[in-house]
Amino acid sequence: TRYLKKYLLGKNIFLRFENGKVVGKNTVAAYIYLKNKIFINTYLIKSGLASPDFSINHKFKDKFIKLWRERQ
Repeated sequence: TRYLKKYLLGKNIFLRFENGKVVGKNTVAAYIYLKNKIFINTYLIKSGLASPDFSINHKFKDKFIKLWRERQ
């Protein structure tokens, strides 16, 4: 969360929804991009700040798992 607060709070971001699924009361499944098109989801996995959710099938599941395994 420290990274997200430091680098994303107050920035223009874009959310791309695969299916618009609501995960919880205040959570929506989406891909996050900065204005300059940096794909935050992959950045977090590459840097070791996040890991993929193996239980959900989505467009980038294989890519996220591959990046995570390369990091290991």
